[in-house]
Amino acid sequence: MSTSAVLAPIRERGERVCLALARGELEIAFSYLRLAEAEAHGGKLSHAHDLVDKARASHAAALQYVESLPAEFDDDKSEFLSEARQLFDAIRRMGSFLLGS
Repeated sequence: MSTSAVLAPIRERGERVCLALARGELEIAFSYLRLAEAEAHGGKLSHAHDLVDKARASHAAALQYVESLPAEFDDDKSEFLSEARQLFDAIRRMGSFLLGS
């Protein structure tokens, strides 16, 4: 058995782990946004801004995880990027809300 045949399943598993980590980062970012909304409605605007910044950082980290995935993950990447776009839009809306407050 060739080295590449042995390493292929290990590589694919590692790439699936990266995708799972990226999805976890998105969930964390959405959690930061929910907390930011609660803080903003409670009048704690400074803390809400900090939480939005954390959501942005989690969004960026999530995108970095999937950037290097190979073509065979294009369907997974497409779904992920759709979720990441929803997150980006939610971050932008929250940022606009905070700027208007």
